[in-house]
Amino acid sequence: MSAQSVPATLVHPAFRIFVLGSFRLERRICLAGEPVQFTEIEGKALGDRPGVMLALLKLLLGSQNRYATKALLAETLWPEAEEESAQRSLRMAKHELSKLLRTPKGHSLLRETPDGLGLYLVSQDELEVDADVFEAAVQEAAQAEHTSPPEQVLCLWQHAYDVWTGVYLPGDVGVDWTEPRRLELETLYGLCVQRLALLSRMSGRVLEAERILRSYWATHLTDEEMLLQLMELMAAQGKPLTALRFYQASVQALRQELDVAPCEQLKLLAGQLRKQRIAVSFALVDTQQNLDASYQLSSDGLLRPASTSMLPVMALEEAEGATVLGERTMRLIQAITRWYGRAVFCDHLQGLLHQELERWTTMSTSNDELVISRRMALATLVAMPLGLVPAILAGQRSPLVLEEFLPECTASLTACWHAMIEEEDFAAVAAQLPKYLPALELLAQQPSRYQKTAAHLTTQGYLLMYHVALGNLNLPLTKVYCQHAERYSRVAEDQVLSLAVMTRLAYTFLEQSLSVYEKALAILSDPRNQVSPSLQHKIFMQAAACYAQNGQVQQALRCLGKARETPLEQAHDEPIPNGWKMFSTLSWTAQTYEYLGNLALNQGLSQRSRVLYTAVHQTLTQVEKLGATIVPEHVHVEVMLHQAKTGVDLGDRDIFQTYFQAGAQRAKGLSGQRHKQAAVDNWRLARLRWPDEMVIKDLADLLFE
Repeated sequence: MSAQSVPATLVHPAFRIFVLGSFRLERRICLAGEPVQFTEIEGKALGDRPGVMLALLKLLLGSQNRYATKALLAETLWPEAEEESAQRSLRMAKHELSKLLRTPKGHSLLRETPDGLGLYLVSQDELEVDADVFEAAVQEAAQAEHTSPPEQVLCLWQHAYDVWTGVYLPGDVGVDWTEPRRLELETLYGLCVQRLALLSRMSGRVLEAERILRSYWATHLTDEEMLLQLMELMAAQGKPLTALRFYQASVQALRQELDVAPCEQLKLLAGQLRKQRIAVSFALVDTQQNLDASYQLSSDGLLRPASTSMLPVMALEEAEGATVLGERTMRLIQAITRWYGRAVFCDHLQGLLHQELERWTTMSTSNDELVISRRMALATLVAMPLGLVPAILAGQRSPLVLEEFLPECTASLTACWHAMIEEEDFAAVAAQLPKYLPALELLAQQPSRYQKTAAHLTTQGYLLMYHVALGNLNLPLTKVYCQHAERYSRVAEDQVLSLAVMTRLAYTFLEQSLSVYEKALAILSDPRNQVSPSLQHKIFMQAAACYAQNGQVQQALRCLGKARETPLEQAHDEPIPNGWKMFSTLSWTAQTYEYLGNLALNQGLSQRSRVLYTAVHQTLTQVEKLGATIVPEHVHVEVMLHQAKTGVDLGDRDIFQTYFQAGAQRAKGLSGQRHKQAAVDNWRLARLRWPDEMVIKDLADLLFE
């Protein structure tokens, strides 16, 4: 059950129904002394046959004046049934719907006409429908154009635009009796977009007009009138190339969907724009063209990555490092803030940002000045969404606000991932992410055209908070954050994201780890999966360790083999960096060998266990040889402490002492508590192994300096 509070001073209907963007039925809750609330009706409350009852409700909602004859209702809902059977089914559906729509005072909002030949639903004051609210708002704005000042008219059109959250009854697209109402509402929505964009442009709000038109055009490629307005606006801003790309995408859609050529006005405008492009190249001239050149427009209206570079490569030897990264940061921020009309495509934006930040990492590995500058740049990106949080929480969730907020959250989360993966910088993430995560979560809970995008980003937010909690050894919080991430990954409906959550679930809830990995491996076995080789490799490696830990040797070895067969390269446009590198493979291979060694030792196979522990030591030594420019500091510390533990397993005091001293000392320089606790655990194991060795006892000083 979800409830939404509203001001108690308003007049509230008994029921609210949402049909734009999704279908949802809500009943008002009346509690003495409490704000008025609405709660969603779902599950058992819908009765034994919710499908038939809701179909009757939708049919009446879409009928003129919410009225239809019983004969028409029966024929429409049960076209193949005999008349008597259809009428009997209608009576049953009407009875169930009448009970469902009963008010606290005992009367139903579903009524029968006096002559008994028809059914109707009561007026808007008792049964509020968002489509009716939208229609009324459009009518009010249209009428105000003749009597009110321009600014007031603009506000009215903006209000109507904000009410629209998506297509009419999206789950019933293609059903004959929904089409007339859908067409009627789509026409009003097009009018709303057209008038709002025009008035915004006339009032000097050119960027808002562009954003509105782009958002509409992305899902209405064959709307020539709107395309003409968008192309004219882009031409007026000196962006003929962008306008021509819109034109080409619509021409292709018109041919494929309607088998027609564009109108003469569009052809004429396109010809004029082609003349202007003589002095323009597809090089990255300004920030907006940088962004546009990174994408191509597909026939389905979606923006697809066309280039692996978001910003041009700049020669480091020609300028000071801080200057280079400072300039790139500024241009990157400008590109993010101008991601207008594309908030629902934040996964593509994140792929580009990830590639750019990867390039920064490569640039800064051998230059201390660049390392500092890069940290400052990441901190700037992490804090980007904070300015809009008060507006979101206060209920100001218009497309204009969300088209800024969601890309900024995307930039922040991408920067958080890089700060976390490469440096385990828990402080920056823990300081800023909780400030905007509640606003992001609020958007993920409410049906809208942006819900899945918000859910995708919210899932990432909770995965990051999970790592913060894990780094600080707050195990109860890791479980809470992991469960939140799983919840929103289901809303996002993203396979890659779900697998990322699964790997954390398996690590957090050990009793479920085997079943979780079996589900993940089942997804990978499906030839239709869209999972990158890097993520597949990661899952195979972690599943191998899980099987080994649970004593399933053959399955562990099989997964190790699968991992070796899977290339490690990460997909260029993968939005979420999983941080999996060659050192990750070696570390998890060592972990698997260690679990197999423990199993052999428990079975009394001491020689076999020694061979496996030696393999652990040799594998971790390969990580050390990769060098500091490839392996982050926190991974180096993990490897040293793992080597120290392996020294205990092998009974080799020299190995333990050498690695423990280095690992415990360097763990103090890391922000989290996980490595410090690992050092303490290793020392305790060594004390159990060599209880009489004073040199081991003296190593405790390293833990408390």
